[in-house]
Amino acid sequence: MTQENEQLKYEIQELRNQVNQLSAQVEILKDQKSRPALSTGLVGQIGGILLGAIVLIGIFWR
Repeated sequence: MTQENEQLKYEIQELRNQVNQLSAQVEILKDQKSRPALSTGLVGQIGGILLGAIVLIGIFWR
């Protein structure tokens, strides 16, 4: 009986460790999800560069 209790205590502790680890991973994923992949400033800069490139191609296209 005592060996079974010890085994159950060990398994409960292992489950607690796994739950704590999963909780930490969920928090990391929530943090990553809340951040946008591209900021509006970066999108604006990329758009400006593309428009500038199109203008330059249009000027020298013959």
